[in-house]
Amino acid sequence: MFKYYTIVVIMFSVLVLTATNVSSQNTQLEDIQKQAELDARADVKERTWIGTGIGLPIGSVCAGCALAFLTGNYDEGTPGGGYYSEIPTPNLGCMLGAAAAINALGLLSIYRFNSTVNPVRLLGKPPEEVVIYTETYKKSAKKYRLLLSGVPSGGVFTFMSLSCLWAISQ
Repeated sequence: MFKYYTIVVIMFSVLVLTATNVSSQNTQLEDIQKQAELDARADVKERTWIGTGIGLPIGSVCAGCALAFLTGNYDEGTPGGGYYSEIPTPNLGCMLGAAAAINALGLLSIYRFNSTVNPVRLLGKPPEEVVIYTETYKKSAKKYRLLLSGVPSGGVFTFMSLSCLWAISQ
């Protein structure tokens, strides 16, 4: 009878120690990921990406307007004269489509931009931690850059597009 109780106590002890070890590994993994996210947010240059988010839609809408006027309908005045008598009527679909495409491509290029981890932060860490830290850092930096540039980009793009449509309709 004594043997069975001893075996049960030993198995229970092993189970508790294993659960504690797994729990401490999970908290260590979470700590590494949290630190990587904090470092990524600290390293992203906010002014640069907010400026990109504002400048990108302004450029895209201006390019869309230029393309709309280039592809617009002209009143040629006298037949064969070759002179334009009025400002062209822009092709609005072309303007909005080109502006939206340029803006979307710009945001995709922002997402493809890769960050590098400061190697000093990785010194003396085991390879598993380095891999986890690096992957989490890169993902967090991409999300934060896209947030910083995407939100102003959407707002400015909408404002600029509506302003151009209003100005053209007047």
